[in-house]
Parts: sequence; C-alpha cells; structure tokens
Amino acid sequence: AMAGAGLDPALATMVMSSRHDSAATSKRLHFIREGQSEFDLIEGGADPMLFDPPLSAGGKEQAQLLCQDIGLLTAEIEVCICSPLTRSLEFAQAFFGKGCVAECPIIVNPLLRERVHRSCDIGSSPAVLKERFPDIDFSLLEGEEWFFVPDGEGPVRDRFKAQPWEEKPESIKERCEQFWNWLDARKEYNLAIVTNNSVIQDMTGQELDPGKTRRVTWKGFRVARRGGRPSRRAPPGARDALVD
Repeated sequence: AMAGAGLDPALATMVMSSRHDSAATSKRLHFIREGQSEFDLIEGGADPMLFDPPLSAGGKEQAQLLCQDIGLLTAEIEVCICSPLTRSLEFAQAFFGKGCVAECPIIVNPLLRERVHRSCDIGSSPAVLKERFPDIDFSLLEGEEWFFVPDGEGPVRDRFKAQPWEEKPESIKERCEQFWNWLDARKEYNLAIVTNNSVIQDMTGQELDPGKTRRVTWKGFRVARRGGRPSRRAPPGARDALVD
C-alpha cells in the first residue's frame, strides 16, 4: 500500500458563526488531498516542464485505497468541489460521479487551484478538460488562462519554458478567503473538497498527506463572534475560526 493513503483518524470541528444575527446551518466539509502525480516521481534537479500532469500509478492506488476507506462516508456527500488541475480531477473521479461510490456532481472551482510555481501548476484549457472529463461541471472556469499568468505574448507553456515565473505565496490566502464566501452561499450540507495541500493548510490550519482526508464541521461564515466582537483565535491560515 502507498504511504499516506487511507482515512485520517483525526476528525476536527471548525466552528464558525454566521455573518448574520441568526445562526447559519452547519456544513460538513470533507477535505481530500489529491494523490501523487507523475511530476512527484521526479526527484530533484531542474523543472522537467511537465505541464498539468496526471496521477501516477501510485496516485491511482492511493485513490483506490481511499475509496475503500471512505465508501460509507461518501454516501452522504451532496456535491464535490474540485481544483481544475488534472491530478485533482482524476482523484475526485475515483469515488465521485457516475458509477462511483458517491454519485454526486463534481463542480470545478478555480479558487482551489495550486499556486503557480512549477510547470505542474500550469493547467489545461477548459476545452481540453471538458473533453477529458465530460461529466464534470466546468461552468466556473472562465477563459483559457484560469491560472496565474503574467502579462506577455505567446503560448503560455512556451513562455514558461523560456522563463518560468512564480505566483506570490499570498495568493493562496486571498483565494481561500474568496472560496469561504462562495462556500457560505452554497445550499448543500455535506460537501467534499478535493484540492492540494496548500489550500487545505490555509483553510484548516493543518497539513494532509497525499491521498488523505479530513472532516470538519463549519457553522456559517468564517467570523466567530463572542459577545458581539469577532474572535481572533484562529488556526494558521483559517481566518477567525474556532477549532474544537
């Protein structure tokens, strides 16, 4: 079995109140870190310029093992929200969607993408992704360049090969704040979120190994109130959250 695969026994509760006076309905969030990609098999050295790589054989095994472990858990999930990167999409399709453990819809949200700092973080066009994953909802993916690309001319991948760039680290935090707002407006109670470790760490304050999952309960918006004042006791990167 692959190291890091399987269900994380530690379950945490993230408690937050609504931005409104009345309490919002709690949401149960199942964070799932994508499995090992073919890029991860390359050790050290220069960037191999492997754009938007798929899961490796080990990553597919991690998905199968996780699928076995969370089979009963996924039956209650109403929707899966996923990063647009191929490794995340392949991992999500292992247990969500038609004919899988949980036949719930998969919606892609670009706010969950990895920060661009290697070739593997340069994604594929919506047209290519829709052809590869016809059953996934890409309606939130606007434009060919839904990932960070600096100003310039010419094909993105050729430009990256000639002069690689990095997206600022703060971009993860900024996008996670936007995602909390988007999530707050969703009507579903049980949601799966398939993404990378950077996003999971910012949103929950804890890291996950590849192919592992963590369940949290979130009560409404991210501002937790005590005596009418926002509480600032927060885990790293998960703003204004109280963790039990």
